[in-house]
Formats: sequence, structure tokens, C-alpha cells
Amino acid sequence: MSIATLPTELVWDICGHLELRDWIAFRTTCLGVYTKSLDAFADRYCKSIGLILTSHSLRRLEQLAANECFRTRVQELWVVPSLFGGFYEMDVDTFESCTTSHRDRLPIAQINTRHTAYQAFVADHLSIIESDTLNNVLKECMARFENLTVIRMQHNDSEYFWNSDSIAKDEFRCLGWRDVKRQLGFNPFGLNIRKPIHNLWKSRAKDHAIAFSALLEGAVASNRKLKKLDICNDEHCALPPSDITLKLTHKSLLFSLEGLEHLHLCICIWEVQSDDSSLRYLIDIPIIVAPSLKVLTFSQWDRNGVMNPHYFIDLSHRVNFTQLVELDLYWIEITYDTLKAFLRTAMPTLRSLALQSLNLRGVAPMDTDSGHNLSRWDSQEMIEESSAAWRQVWNFLGDESLLRSLSLKHLGYRGHRLHLRDNLSNLSGSSEPNGPIIAVFDAERAGVPFKEWVTQLQTGPPRGPRMWYDSMPGKDYTAQMA
Repeated sequence: MSIATLPTELVWDICGHLELRDWIAFRTTCLGVYTKSLDAFADRYCKSIGLILTSHSLRRLEQLAANECFRTRVQELWVVPSLFGGFYEMDVDTFESCTTSHRDRLPIAQINTRHTAYQAFVADHLSIIESDTLNNVLKECMARFENLTVIRMQHNDSEYFWNSDSIAKDEFRCLGWRDVKRQLGFNPFGLNIRKPIHNLWKSRAKDHAIAFSALLEGAVASNRKLKKLDICNDEHCALPPSDITLKLTHKSLLFSLEGLEHLHLCICIWEVQSDDSSLRYLIDIPIIVAPSLKVLTFSQWDRNGVMNPHYFIDLSHRVNFTQLVELDLYWIEITYDTLKAFLRTAMPTLRSLALQSLNLRGVAPMDTDSGHNLSRWDSQEMIEESSAAWRQVWNFLGDESLLRSLSLKHLGYRGHRLHLRDNLSNLSGSSEPNGPIIAVFDAERAGVPFKEWVTQLQTGPPRGPRMWYDSMPGKDYTAQMA
């Protein structure tokens, strides 16, 4: 019996056990198999589509959007905003050290050929970033992706590029990635950088802001109703307001985001904002979508200690959650009252909370300058003050919340990192013992009620020498990294 004569459902079942390369070979055996497997192929490989920012990748996206069968399957569109991780200024020597090992030296001519190709890809990428090309292509394509509900950005060192599970890897299509890899002869996102590259962070941040603006403008222009907006992975790579190019009104933004359920929004501040309109625009996004949100990750990444904490205070008093289940706050300077105000509408529904790199400020007038220049941080008076400040948080969470999961990592007070002491660590339900910088509670495995666990937590200054990574939000740490 010919495979082409099998019922369509059975052909789909057979294809479901094949990896991408085998499936493609199978589909080309005859027209009957190709036709019967087309819908199953589109369902599996066109649901989530990603792209790097090269001309080849954008052409592939346009071809996909023009295909009547494939375009209707696209539900998720994601972008890797930076090519080569933002390393755009490598000379030949640096390029060689990043792409070859000491045991696998290549001929100079081959290195030069690859470096020339690298420069061409960088020039192509930057021409897209610095023009309206990306905006125009995304608006045209997203208008055809009628079932699109998720847009996100993913950095090059994410699970996709390092996942050893070939079947899981097959579920995602990153247009253009294999073309770059084929021409260069190595994984463009597997660079082994050994030398510092000038302006790396700023080049990545600019790419990120431009890609985010183009994605969001494309979604709004296409009248897409989004369920998930994710600007980065766990790196909290962040958006610099100074590079945001959005021209959308709040009214048009609300149309596309009023049903948003999942938001990951990180903001990165490099310098004092002479015009804070873009920053306030970004901070307004969680306020606009709060009533429908179920999952929120929010960060105010302050690179040089210049962000005024009043931005988060304003947000905390205006946000109104009604369905929030999971919340992750990262790298934010707060007061106890600010945190309490931010959580006030989330408490009835919130079940999972993560606080990472949070700097708790004192109360005025005691902490008029955030206390970052305290000369006697290890004094008993300051130890008691910081412990009392965080104890307010523990008591509030224990009395007011219905949390099933709490994760605490790298907490601070008045610009100084604290250590945590958990006397009930063995009963917290954590998969690993809680330590001085992290404490986790999981109600599913815990041997003690949440209130009893959280209210016994204690804080104190770190012991031993302090390194540059002891910096907290609101404190200038760049000089210590030099």
C-alpha cells in the first residue's frame, strides 16, 4: 500500500514522530504525501515564528506572510533584536579569538573571509535598525497574521539556541539564523568573547528599543489583539526610553492591549532624563493593561543610579489589578508604603511573588539621600533599622496575602545589600536549601504555613569582603566595575 493512500489522520500521526529534516524529506516523496501533511506541518512549524534582523530574514517573513496556508497558523512572533549579541566592532584579531579555539586554528585567509562576511552582516543589520525597513515589513506581515496574539523578543543566549533537544528545538522557527550560520561557518550567537567591546550594552539596548517599537506599532496598525507582550528573557535586558520611537496614542495602544494577560516589561535608564515623556509612556503601559493582567514581570533597570524612585511611586498609586496571579519585581528602589500600595489591588488574586534586587529605602527625613554614603553601615543601629524595615514587609505579606510561592533574592536597604536568615529553611519547600542571598517558599512542598515562615525571616549585613556586585538599585556602581 502506498503511503499516499493512507488516511490524512494517519499521515499526520506518522509525521508527528519525525524531526524537521526527516519530515521535509518525507513530504517531498510525492504530491499526495505533501498535500496530506501540509496542514499538520503548518500547525507544528508556523505557530511560533522568530527572526533575526537581516535582509534575508525579513524576506523569509514576507514570503511566509504571503502563503495562505502558513500565515493563518502564526500565533506568536518573536525577534532576536541584536545580531552577534551586539558585538559590532570586532577587528580581525578579536573576531578570530571569539570564533576559534587554540586547538582549532584556521588559515588566515579563511579567517579574513569570515570576518568580511561578519562585517557585511553587521552593516546589513544596522541598515535595518537605522531605517524604516523593519517597521514597514512588520506592519505589512502582521496585518496578514490574523491569529497573532503573542509578540516577544528573545536574546541570543536563550534556550532556543542552546537547547540540545532537537525535537523541542524544531518547534520554533528562527528565520535567517541558519543562513548566517551557513555563511559564517559557526553559530553567530555562540561567540566566546574574551575582550571588552566598546558600547556593547548601549548597542544592544538601542536594538532592543527599536525592535520593541516596531513590533508594537505593527500590532496596533494591524488591529491585533495581544494576549502576551514579552520584551526579553530572564536577563532583564531592558528598554532605554531615549531610543523608543513609539508614536502611538494611549487610545490606540489600549485597543491592542486591553485583553493582555502576560506582560514582561523592563526599563533601562542610562542617564538623567531631560525629557521624561518616553519614560512615562513606558511606565503607563502596566497601568493601561493592569485590569486584564495575570502575569507581570516589571523592572526599572537603573544603570548609573540616576532614576528617581518617584516614578515607581506614581505607578504604585495608579495601577489597578483585578486578575493578577504571578508577579516578578526586579531591580527597583522602593519604600514599604510604595510596595504596599503597588500590591494592594493584587492581594486577592496573587499567588506567586518574586522580589529580586529590590532596594528598600528608609522613611523621610531619616533617608533623604537614600543613605548611600553611610559611614557606619555595620553599626547596630543600622542593622536594627534595616531589619525593622523589612520586617514590615514580612508581616504585611503574612497578614494580607494568599501567596503559594515566594522567591526572594538579592535584597537591600538604603543602597546596601543584605543577607537573609531563614531558620525554617528545611520546611520552606524549596528544592535547594535557602542561603544568605536567596530564600524560596513553595506551599506545595512546605512543612509550615506561609505566614509562620515569612514572618520569621531576618535580615543583616553581609559578612566578609564586599564586591562590586553588592550594588543595589539607586546606587552608582559603574565606577566599581571599571
